Order: sequence, then C-alpha cells, then structure tokens
Amino acid sequence: MAERDFGEMRSGDRGPGGVAVSDLSPAQRSQAVHERAFFALVVVELACRFEASATRRRLVALAVGSAVAMVFSNAAIGVVLGPYLAVVVFGHDNRALHDYWRPYYLSHGLNSLAQAWQRFEQLRFALAMPALVFVAMIIAGVVVLARSGRPSTSLIVPILWIEMFAAGVGGRYPFLDRRTSHFLLVVSLVVGAIGVAGIVVAVTARSRLFAAALVAALAVGFGYGVQPYVRIHPITDEDVRSQVLYAARHYERGDVVVVSYQSDWGFTYYWPGADRRYFADHSGRSSNGFFVRLVDGPVTVYADGSSSRDTTTAMRDGLARARSAEASGRIWIVRTYVNDAERRAWANTFSTLKLTPTVLSVGVEPLLLVSRPR
Repeated sequence: MAERDFGEMRSGDRGPGGVAVSDLSPAQRSQAVHERAFFALVVVELACRFEASATRRRLVALAVGSAVAMVFSNAAIGVVLGPYLAVVVFGHDNRALHDYWRPYYLSHGLNSLAQAWQRFEQLRFALAMPALVFVAMIIAGVVVLARSGRPSTSLIVPILWIEMFAAGVGGRYPFLDRRTSHFLLVVSLVVGAIGVAGIVVAVTARSRLFAAALVAALAVGFGYGVQPYVRIHPITDEDVRSQVLYAARHYERGDVVVVSYQSDWGFTYYWPGADRRYFADHSGRSSNGFFVRLVDGPVTVYADGSSSRDTTTAMRDGLARARSAEASGRIWIVRTYVNDAERRAWANTFSTLKLTPTVLSVGVEPLLLVSRPR
C-alpha cells in the first residue's frame, strides 16, 4: 500500500545511507518508502507547531528537522518548501509594504496584459531601446540557445517572465518596477545579447561586410538610446548624513531634534556615539515592520508621518520640550526625501505655529534650526 501511495522507487534512487535501491531487498525497499513518509510527516508536524506558536525554539526545531529529513528523504525537499512558503513567505505578509506596492501590481483579467505591455514600454529609456526591440532580442536569444544544444537553458527566461507575470497578477511582485526588477531585466538583457551575437555570427557566414555594418548600426542605435543618461545621476539627491553630523557637532545640552518621517533611519544611523534600539511597529504604518530609535542620544521627537497633521504634531511636541526649564530653546529639524506634498505640509506647520526656521546649507538638503521659540 505504501509503495502505491508514494510511487515505486526506481533503480537509480537511493535509500538510507546512500545505498542504491537496486541493492535493497523488497522488505528494505518498503522500509525506505515508509521512512520517506515518516520524515515528510515530521516536517509537516514541526511546521504546524511553529505556525501555532512562532517561538525561537520551535523555529530551530523546524530548521533542524527539515535538514535531517532532506538527508534521508528526497521527497522531504518538497515538503520542506511548502512549510517554508506558508510560514516564512505567506505567513509574514507585511500589510504596509503590500499597500505601498499595490499600485505596481497587475490587475486581474485580460487588462493585465495591456497593463504589463504598458509597463514594458515605460522601460524603453532605461533599456535604451524600444520594447519591441527588447522582446525581439530575447526571442532571438532563446532561439540561439536552443539551437546551440541548450534547450533547457533557453527556457529559463521565458519561464521566469511567466512566473513574474503571475506573481504580479497575484499581488506578490511589483511587475517591472525598476527598483524590484533589476534581476529580471539584467538576465533578459544577457539572453538578448546572446541573440544579437547569434544573428551577427549567422550574418558573418554570408557577408562579413554586412555583418560589420550591422554591428556598427547596433552600436549607434544603442548609443543614441543611452545618450540622455551619460554623465547624469537621475536619482534624487539626498544627504541626511551631512545634516545629522552638522547638528551633532553643534549640539548643545538642552537642544531638541525634530526628525521627519523619512529621516528617522538615517538620523539614528549617523548620529555618533548613541545607542540604537529596534522596536516592532504594531501600527502597520511602516513598510519595514519595525523602526529604530536612539535611546541615549539627544532629546528627539520623531514625526509619525508626512502629512501636515503629523509634522504639526511633531513640531508642537518639539516646541513644548524646547520651552522646558532644562532646554536651550533651540530645535534642529532634520528632513530628507521631501516630496512636494511633505514640503507643503512643513510650510503649513511653520505658518500655523508662526515659526521662521533658519536654513543651514550643510549639503544638498538643508538643515533647519529654530532658535528661541516664543
């Protein structure tokens, strides 16, 4: 019965201790099948225990049990993968992170195909070529690999694209966002380059002159596509480090530091000599699932968001602390990655509280200082 349930073991399979199945007696083969089932069930049980109560002890038991099971049973590898996906991947869905990426997922139905192609076309500047040319290069690369005696390798990129498309529709992958798709684009470009090389080789066999002209045309076309990106840095300039180090050098006892929502990580990292602690984010607002704070550094107020309400609340708290008997009356305001909406929020806060901060040009991003607030 066990042999029918788990499939008959072929002569190339291995039993316990690496002994070939063909060297085992019928009784030993049956025992090996039962051992496969036993170790698979052990992994399932350990996974269920960990999912019921995610303690460190049970996590260690699951890891050790899975490692041991895979030594004695090839079938346990698939069983281990299932609990890993259920407990680690799907069991720890960060809702804040999922909400952040929601606009980058693909919709359901036929509209997802049009949406995917639109994302493809938006990459023409990053790829330095039109989307149709990129697709043609990939197809050529797949054909060249298949005709070169690598049919399995040729299927890697098509299967990868299918998987990523499915993950995008399923809300698990921000489809073709450049921040999360570098791996997919680079692998595809490599396969596309193989396709171009294969075409050039095929053309060379017929006419070297035409092949040379083709290579020159490809180089000029790619150069034209990439030319707008030569000697530029399209990523937004950010320099929270200079702000933090300047404030730390000029910090006086009793000063207060107000840190914007996007600056808390850089602030806690760059402030010298302070102890940092990590805390779980139970509000669900942080896409990281946790936040970090200085526990023995300056008097610090952290903004809980980037809206006008958040910035005003943080500044009111900072003003209250700056007016205490022990305070110096100075408030340092550290901000980074400030978009237009947050810039308007801070302007509204300063207007509401009748504050006129001094702008200190310490880097590409200014540091603000409020002295002796009324």
